[in-house]
Amino acid sequence: MHSESIPLPALSKDASYSLLYSIGPLRGLSETGRVEVELRQGTAILVTKTLHAGDPDYYTRFRPRLDGRAELVVRATGVEATYSLTVNRWPETASVKTLPNRRSEDAMPIALGQTIFASGDDDPYIPLPGTSRKSLADRSGGDWYKFEFTSSTPKLVFFQIDLMERDQIPVNVAVYRSNGGKLEPFFEGEDPVALPMKCRRSRATSSRRAS
Repeated sequence: MHSESIPLPALSKDASYSLLYSIGPLRGLSETGRVEVELRQGTAILVTKTLHAGDPDYYTRFRPRLDGRAELVVRATGVEATYSLTVNRWPETASVKTLPNRRSEDAMPIALGQTIFASGDDDPYIPLPGTSRKSLADRSGGDWYKFEFTSSTPKLVFFQIDLMERDQIPVNVAVYRSNGGKLEPFFEGEDPVALPMKCRRSRATSSRRAS
């Protein structure tokens, strides 16, 4: 393993892809060893994560913004190991989370009443050494999704998150409304006894179309 740029040619914006980057053996990662993995297409960063001895693998789904080439940029320090890289192509689907969707601007369109399948490996399984608990709780990441509600009649919406492996991961759903391109917290109809939660792991946005 070394710092390099790995080309991923002939990608299609009408498909989604899975990426698995895995480092081994673990003894090849020093205590200060770091591997920054960044998938770029032009100037756009599609996925990124820093790997280390406490989190040596990265699995994610992504969708290209354009047809054509992308590059997986690897920056390695303090590493004497090998890696495996697997990239698979899948049909485009609205039921599986694909990156980028870590900003409100990149929110993934979804339909109400539909199950969305997602993984959380974009966040560190074990944080980098020296990372404070406060910075983890205050992080501005999370997964962003958006839906349109066009009816003039109010409708009750219930969000449910099922976790296959909890691992003490705090999870919350926050709903925002797009008003003139600006996001505003949406509390109408919210359960009045719901406890406020600072760590928002998952977020949703809603927009109302002008009549």
